[in-house]
Amino acid sequence: MVTYVDYFPSRGMKESVGDSWIPKGASFKQYDFTEGMNLKDQVPFDAEALANTIQTKSIVNETEGWVQNVPQADIEAQLENFQTQLKTYIENQNPDATVGEVLGLQEIKILPPRPLAAGVPYNRIITSQTFSEVPNNLRHKFKYSLATESMGYTIFLVVETFTQAVNSRRDAICLIC
Repeated sequence: MVTYVDYFPSRGMKESVGDSWIPKGASFKQYDFTEGMNLKDQVPFDAEALANTIQTKSIVNETEGWVQNVPQADIEAQLENFQTQLKTYIENQNPDATVGEVLGLQEIKILPPRPLAAGVPYNRIITSQTFSEVPNNLRHKFKYSLATESMGYTIFLVVETFTQAVNSRRDAICLIC
């Protein structure tokens, strides 16, 4: 990536009219990591017991690929019990814990402003292609389909567009609302 900046004579330290294209590594960041609570080991979830409950109380037809009578109340009860155990453990460890303290944090190290370097901190090994515009086959797309369940799944609306178009329009996501 290159950026058009005011490079001479301040090397980007003053905001003014750009005069030079400078290569930049926008994704080159350093992070500070903070460990969260060890919930997996301290409050283990018995997934095997939940799976056994579902298998014993449900009707499964593997040949036709369907399941009936899934014990929703049992699933909810086990999940609520696990949630209570998690809450109790967290409150006993640190009742005022933030989400970051519970799950862990990854924060970008904010460096003080400094003059721009003349290049990026790594070497380019190879350039496979160059083009003035990204070809359509290399662009990410957003696809949203609506279907009805009657008589199997029948799709009646498909919206597909480039993610750039979705990001640039405030009303584009309202289709999902």
